[in-house]
Amino acid sequence: MDIIDQMRIAIPEEVKKAQQLLGQRDRVLAQAQEKRIARSRSHARNPINLVSKDMVMQEAQRRADQILTQARAEAEGIRAMPMNM
Repeated sequence: MDIIDQMRIAIPEEVKKAQQLLGQRDRVLAQAQEKRIARSRSHARNPINLVSKDMVMQEAQRRADQILTQARAEAEGIRAMPMNM
């Protein structure tokens, strides 16, 4: 019964962590989108910095992908936990 009680406590925390990671991913994607819009506006005025801004966008996308992968892995770990210990 102690293990079941521990799982009842641990699983909601793990789900909460996964949801927070997904929230972080959404924020990173939103920031990347904002940067993309800003880059487009800047490019219209000054195309010289396009390469460096594109690198920032790629890094933001890479980080968003990492967060999503981590959240999915944690969610799978939670789902894989035996429920009747």
